[in-house]
Amino acid sequence: MLNQSKNTKDEFAKNLIFDISKDLKRTDLGNSAFEREYINGENPLYNVLIAYGMYDKEVGYCQGMNIVASWILKYTQDLEEFDDVPCEDQEGYIDTVV
Repeated sequence: MLNQSKNTKDEFAKNLIFDISKDLKRTDLGNSAFEREYINGENPLYNVLIAYGMYDKEVGYCQGMNIVASWILKYTQDLEEFDDVPCEDQEGYIDTVV
């Protein structure tokens, strides 16, 4: 019984990796971060999708999750870049937006 459970988990992980890797090639073409090799953990989109798929096995991975995750990653990357701007520029920017 334990061996069957392990095989089921291995099969789930293989299918998850296969499905995600197919969609990685079609996500946000031209974004160099998403073109990185995914097997060695350098691709942030793959890392998010595989982590969620393994966390929520009932959902796993669904087509279209790659688009949503890529938007979130791009947005958070923009925020990180904004944090690198000196504080006085941030305050001036916030004043013009508000």
